[in-house]
Amino acid sequence: MTKLMLKTIIYMKQLLLITILSLAWPFLTSAADTSKSIEGSPVMSQQSQSIWERDYLLGDWCGARPDLNNKGVTISLDYTAEVWGFVDGGLDRGSLYQGLFEGGLDFDFEKMMGWKGGSMRVNALIPQNSNNNGPTFFTGSGFDSSNISANDTARLFELWLQQDFLDDKLSLRAGQLAADDEFFLSETAGLFLGANYGWGNNLASNIPNGGPAYPVAGLGVRVKVQPVEQFYVMSALFQGDVGDQATNNQHGTYWDLGGDQGIFSINEMGYLLNQEENAKGLPGSYKFGGWAHTGDFSSFLYDDTGLSLADPASSGIPALNHGTWGLYFIANQMVYRKKEGTDQGLSVFWRIAGGPDNTSTIPFYTDFGASYKGLIPCRSDDTIGVSFGVEGYSDDLATTGDQRNSLNGTNEPVVGNEAIIEATYQIQLAPWWYLQPDIQYIINPAGGALNPNTGGKIQNAVVIGLRTGLTF
Repeated sequence: MTKLMLKTIIYMKQLLLITILSLAWPFLTSAADTSKSIEGSPVMSQQSQSIWERDYLLGDWCGARPDLNNKGVTISLDYTAEVWGFVDGGLDRGSLYQGLFEGGLDFDFEKMMGWKGGSMRVNALIPQNSNNNGPTFFTGSGFDSSNISANDTARLFELWLQQDFLDDKLSLRAGQLAADDEFFLSETAGLFLGANYGWGNNLASNIPNGGPAYPVAGLGVRVKVQPVEQFYVMSALFQGDVGDQATNNQHGTYWDLGGDQGIFSINEMGYLLNQEENAKGLPGSYKFGGWAHTGDFSSFLYDDTGLSLADPASSGIPALNHGTWGLYFIANQMVYRKKEGTDQGLSVFWRIAGGPDNTSTIPFYTDFGASYKGLIPCRSDDTIGVSFGVEGYSDDLATTGDQRNSLNGTNEPVVGNEAIIEATYQIQLAPWWYLQPDIQYIINPAGGALNPNTGGKIQNAVVIGLRTGLTF
């Protein structure tokens, strides 16, 4: 038995042991504090509650937290830690630890100073141990196994002001915004750890430096109109290039609206089914959106003289195409509710997106999956899920690869599709603490790219991980 197999077996045994202990822990500690508030008596403060019952690990800070909330100031402190094992396929074997500290302040100006409808948010990120050695360093995939991977520098993330009008039917937000906080979202997909289930690869791969999304927000303005609870329309404009998180925007303060970077815009309309107060049916959401970018994008087929980029006589300088765009659709639906009045049950999601081949590295993207909350008896807050994602690389890129092989008499791999399967189980140990084992299988990494270590195609990759999250 090889050393790699031994390490893999040991890692999986540790993962199984931690999972079993995590499931059993609430039962072992259930007798720690059985005190109940009596009807009509003062509500027990979080500081006097059992540590397993409070919403935050540090409680209510001796009354300071609720006092601040009443005055319009909400403080959020979270830490996420994870370990990944790259056990088969990909570019290399190994393991990786990553962490993320998030701190934020939300201000309600109506509570603070009587400013009706006014609010503000500022938050910051401190990623740990990612840089260029994140999961893709091991897998060679276009799918990042972790949605917290980021360059290892402290950074400002969001900083915006918001004004609501007409009893919250109209909302205007401006400042440094994260588009993935509101757009292209599926509530069910948020369970999964792969970065593609948030800001999809159709956006992250086709917009300069990934666009205004974690871990780099961008200057922008967003307008949202929601005339009734069941329907909304929102639009946003952003700086065209948010900067490179590893070079010119290491700390989240790259504010540049000039030059020829263009403008990024994104628009979405949504129908919210059975989400109004006292709704009896199963909740769902159905969204249609589109985005556009006015910058210049390199051709995948032709150089600046009109020759094929595969032609030996080519200048090697791609021609420029002006502007690019994309469309998407999202469906998110609970299909079975375990108990009326709860969110326990089975939910499904589907997202699909498309764009032009001549300006999109990934013109086609789709993902779908399902999650079940409360599947295991006595574990009503745990959630299990399985998902599948596919990204299709540009036909223009494939054509250039075919032409290069034909002209040079070679048989190099040509980019095609890439897929990811993920299964995960989020164990809610306490309101402030969860543990989440995860396994991913990546098919045809980077669409069939070469492995520089072996000279052949990158083999399908198996990734196993364990994440924990704490709310302070």
